[in-house]
Amino acid sequence: MKIHRIYLPFNGQTHELLIRNWLISKLVLANIEISVPVIDNGIDFIVYKTMKITGVRKFVPIQLKSSETKGFQIHTKYNNIKELHYIYVFNVTGNIYFSPNKLQFYVFDMQTLLKIIESLSLQEKESLKKKGYYYRNPVPKKILKIIEPFIISAEHTDWNKLLFND
Repeated sequence: MKIHRIYLPFNGQTHELLIRNWLISKLVLANIEISVPVIDNGIDFIVYKTMKITGVRKFVPIQLKSSETKGFQIHTKYNNIKELHYIYVFNVTGNIYFSPNKLQFYVFDMQTLLKIIESLSLQEKESLKKKGYYYRNPVPKKILKIIEPFIISAEHTDWNKLLFND
């Protein structure tokens, strides 16, 4: 029997698909439940769990942004999604055998991201005002300095604390 290899084009969608599935495996190992919408309308996946103290089930929608280098983007169309968290992943390598230890993860809830936007006066940028998005690759040093405290290790992060404060 002949084995055929399937090669996927390695573009932004493929990056995000590989990272999303790898990240979901990490979340499952942390005993977090995940739901992936059939149609992505601003939410790439939803994490949820029953809270230990209250017994209430908490849902957190996730918007995943991945970049082969360091690309920072924000979209105003996501601003009204309650409890939305952005997960940015930088340094996704250019082949299908990516190295997770080279990835850089940044996690923001929407309120924190809006504060960063305000502190940098990004809301005044023409592209954000007129087109509803702001994108920079490479990320300006000024932005990198502000988001630096939010860098995490996907391998060694307490995802329950980060996403659910549990």
